Amino acid sequence: MSKKVKLTADAYIRPDTKAGDVLDLEDNLADRLVQMKVAEHHKEPEKVEIPDGEPSDAWKVNQLKAYADREEVDLGDAKTKADILASLEAAKKPETPAE
Repeated sequence: MSKKVKLTADAYIRPDTKAGDVLDLEDNLADRLVQMKVAEHHKEPEKVEIPDGEPSDAWKVNQLKAYADREEVDLGDAKTKADILASLEAAKKPETPAE
């Protein structure tokens, strides 16, 4: 069997590995790296359906985060729905009047 782990620190697994890489490793090696605190078990991101239209209070937090990711909006340290909505609103580019 094998497990996926995400490296949390630079560790020599193969010459081309670095922190942030997701590797598919044998169970015992994956578990050992997690115990050594140089990796964490990797879970595939959950697929989130983003509603149509503009983000609103009716959206779930994971939908707002997925929308921000898709639109490349940096949420900073926003965690609550209100903070995420405020970050998304602030990221909107002001429309320039037609001349």
